[in-house]
Amino acid sequence: MPSLCGKLRENGSLNAALRGGGYRLLLQIIILSNRISRIYSLGEPVILMRPLQARLFLLLVIGVGSLADASLSGSDLVPLRKQDMKDISAAAKAISDMFLDPTTYDAKALSSAAQTISAKSGQTIIEHFSFEIPAAGSDAKANILEDRDRFARLADDLKAYADALGAAAQKNPGEMTNDMRMKPGKPMSGGPFGTDVSAEMLGSIPAEHLFHLMLQTCKACHARFREKHQ
Repeated sequence: MPSLCGKLRENGSLNAALRGGGYRLLLQIIILSNRISRIYSLGEPVILMRPLQARLFLLLVIGVGSLADASLSGSDLVPLRKQDMKDISAAAKAISDMFLDPTTYDAKALSSAAQTISAKSGQTIIEHFSFEIPAAGSDAKANILEDRDRFARLADDLKAYADALGAAAQKNPGEMTNDMRMKPGKPMSGGPFGTDVSAEMLGSIPAEHLFHLMLQTCKACHARFREKHQ
């Protein structure tokens, strides 16, 4: 089964489908198409494809207008990616400052920073790096597409840690409690990268430890998927 993404590239419709918010719709179409292709290539029962095919057809119908008159190139996603990274970095610094000086702790500020990281991670990062990699002005490596599952797991890990930090902020509306701090001798890394982590499990980890696990996730992702500059 040919890739829909490949067909769009062949006839030039990929760039044409990305004006305004239309790229999100196109990305959903591409992701569904790839899932159907995978089921087909593995020889799985056809019945597994039917719900995906129905949804894909609906998205194609909805997206006809966008495919007809849009005009944003794949490289135009680069500013969005960079803005996401800047927002995540600024939010992480705000959280770091609170742990460095607990007297500055503000539950609402921690919650807001965690929400920013959550909104910019997970599916948002996955969608923003779904095609046109590498692109002009981007440090992203082409292996993001080759190692898609690992990239997606790291993106989801980042969101999971951010959500857990947000939950910690809600549980501690006053001062930063001792339960939120790293315990003596506790390793700074060694988190459950690439695993299905539950909110309950993360809820048992001190907030400061969650923060360091989140930073380790960013480091692991950059080490594998970002070009290094001399």
